[in-house]
Amino acid sequence: MPSFEKEFRESKGQPFEYNGNAIIGIDRLNVEKEISGYIELISTNSDWLQGVILDVNGELEINTIKGQKFILWQNHMKKPTFFHGTSKDKQLLVWNAWDTGNGVTNYWHNGAAMIKETDGDAIIYRCNDGHPDDNFDDIVFKIVIDTDSE
Repeated sequence: MPSFEKEFRESKGQPFEYNGNAIIGIDRLNVEKEISGYIELISTNSDWLQGVILDVNGELEINTIKGQKFILWQNHMKKPTFFHGTSKDKQLLVWNAWDTGNGVTNYWHNGAAMIKETDGDAIIYRCNDGHPDDNFDDIVFKIVIDTDSE
């Protein structure tokens, strides 16, 4: 089964095509300087704890906590999780992560990759974790950015 590390190395981290899908390791969403929206878990299918990382060059606030980078674990995303803040470079970075049970956050290696889809205002991510397979169902989540946040 595929690992995707080799493909990401060869593409210098840029998206590449696999089985008719654009495969990404990290998504750089173009947003306004003032950003708000929510993230919602759709499903997980992994032996490992799954998570999503949100990162901005600025500050986000999620559940009254402020910071630049957040990891949201599947067990904390039972309902939509709202965020707002600022992004100096007008980008929101998104990627998936996992914990194999040892308390270490893993990402960007072995089978790690995402397929990005849009459904109306929602961006849906179907993700692989560190298992070298190509089922893209380890964590599936959506992000909706409020376009009226200017």
